[in-house]
Amino acid sequence: MRRIFLVLFLLVAAFGPHDALAARPGGKAPIMTVKSTQTPSTASVGDAIKVRITIEPPKGIELNRYPGITLKLDDVTDFETATQEVFVGTRELPEDIEKNGFKVVPPLEFFVTAKKGGRGKKALSATLKYFYCVKSSGYCAPGSQSVHIPLTVR
Repeated sequence: MRRIFLVLFLLVAAFGPHDALAARPGGKAPIMTVKSTQTPSTASVGDAIKVRITIEPPKGIELNRYPGITLKLDDVTDFETATQEVFVGTRELPEDIEKNGFKVVPPLEFFVTAKKGGRGKKALSATLKYFYCVKSSGYCAPGSQSVHIPLTVR
């Protein structure tokens, strides 16, 4: 009888559902899909460029409103910007913690201006910081990843 339970346990452990395997205690945070767009699609030096960042978590992962999602611009050498950090979410713990997760993550938006001599295909370097939860287990933890935001300047 003990062998049957042992065999069943090992089968479930080996072949059971494993949402977001990387998202476990001691493991690395899951990597978000990050996409960027710029308006206008090709800007001139001195033009304001609207940058829009969309974030999509992997299946089985939910990003939290609190403590929010932050995009910190690390390298803006060829650009001028009014802000070094963009935030979406809330800085206060919600009353109903069960509604803390984003159904859809709102886009992060900011403006940059290309400096003289900053022509061609350029990239902003940034760090994305977030707090995620694994839906199947309820495990939650902070995460971060590097982000490169390509921009085109003529």
